[in-house]
Amino acid sequence: NVSATVVDSNNTFVRLVAPSSLAKQGDVLLIADTGAYVSLANAWSFGTAGVITLVTPNAGWFGNLVTIRGTVLRGLGARVASVYLAGTAARLIRSENDTEVVVEAGLPAQPFAVNTIAGAVTVVADTGATVTLDSQWLYYVA
Repeated sequence: NVSATVVDSNNTFVRLVAPSSLAKQGDVLLIADTGAYVSLANAWSFGTAGVITLVTPNAGWFGNLVTIRGTVLRGLGARVASVYLAGTAARLIRSENDTEVVVEAGLPAQPFAVNTIAGAVTVVADTGATVTLDSQWLYYVA
C-alpha cells in the first residue's frame, strides 16, 4: 500500500500527490473523515521512475546551454514544464523529449552573494513528476 497526500478535494474530485514507488498497478481507496470509503480496482499505476544520467556541462554561468540526458524525463507526461539548476529555474527550455532536455541556465536570485552555488538538477514534468540528480550543477556567479 502507498499513502498519498490530499492536495485539494470537493464532492466531485480529489487531487493527490503520490510518493515515488516502484512501477506497479493497484487499487484506489479513498477514505473520508467520516469513515465512509470508495474504491476502484486497478485504477492507479506507478510508471517507471525517471533517471538523469548526464548533465553537460555540469558547471556554468547565466545563459549557458545545459544538456540533461536520461530516461523518462517527461514523467509519463506530454512535456517538460520546468528545469532547476542548483535551485534556480532555467531561463528557457530550448528543446525537450523523454531522453534529452536542453535549457539556458537562469539567473540565481542572489548572484553576487557568493562565488559559486552548487546543487541538484531537477526536471519537472507537466504531470508534476520530478526527476532529480543531486549535486550535479555548479553556478559560477561572481
